[in-house]
Amino acid sequence: MLDYIGMMVVSPRKSIQILVAEKRSILLGLAIVILASLVGGLNLAYIVSIKGLGFVGLKLPFLVSLSSVGIVGGYIILNIVLWLVLGVLIYAFDKILGGKASLETVLLAYSYQWLPVLITGLFSPIFYYLDTLTSIVVYVLLLLIALVWGYVYTLITNAEVNKFSLGQSFASVLIAYIIIVITALPVSMVGGVH
Repeated sequence: MLDYIGMMVVSPRKSIQILVAEKRSILLGLAIVILASLVGGLNLAYIVSIKGLGFVGLKLPFLVSLSSVGIVGGYIILNIVLWLVLGVLIYAFDKILGGKASLETVLLAYSYQWLPVLITGLFSPIFYYLDTLTSIVVYVLLLLIALVWGYVYTLITNAEVNKFSLGQSFASVLIAYIIIVITALPVSMVGGVH
């Protein structure tokens, strides 16, 4: 799997062509999402549970362990759900625009979104040497870089599997993202109002 990840990072267009030609399963996409989510979740858990709780003076090993497991587990589940929901939405808009790819192929292509999260997660040892506030700022900065980088990967791979131009891919992916944001905002607002 590591050889595929290396190829995906260096040449997303060529690697998705190879994966489609080899008829790779959706399980490869799921594995990428889980691995990247595990790395990202561990980084987040370290910053929140170990640095954050230590910052406020709580040094209970059980509390730190429990919160770390919850953060990592929740992060993995959230990313799997996002991958599936956004993948289905992207697939639907791809079809409206005349896309040629199957749902499984679109989900495999969309899993490339998580590669930069995996790569930026390799910088996690730096958090050990930084104070809590700086760790949060660096984590958010790395996450923003990973999101933009992943979005570019998604545009390239989605265009390739559907035989689209980058403009068509951009429209399909952007519409799916907008729908998620429009849907998520009222839900989060309702959840915050009592």
